Amino acid sequence: CAFPAKWSTAVALLRQCSMAGFQPSVISFSSAISACEDAAWREALDLLRWMQMDHVRPNVLTYSSVISACAKGFQWDLAL
Repeated sequence: CAFPAKWSTAVALLRQCSMAGFQPSVISFSSAISACEDAAWREALDLLRWMQMDHVRPNVLTYSSVISACAKGFQWDLAL
């Protein structure tokens, strides 16, 4: 990512919305996961798990971003 804290800011905002009573959507989750692509593969996987626990259905963009984050983090086995 262009700015190292980009992913942490996106994840923090998503958590704040959730704590305020708003249900994050697939778009919210996918945006946060996309922000994690270059620096935070573990966080991307955690967000995917959170989505699944909240019964938010991932889409193609979600999976693509998670796969990209894992690949960029040299986690090839997780990317598959």
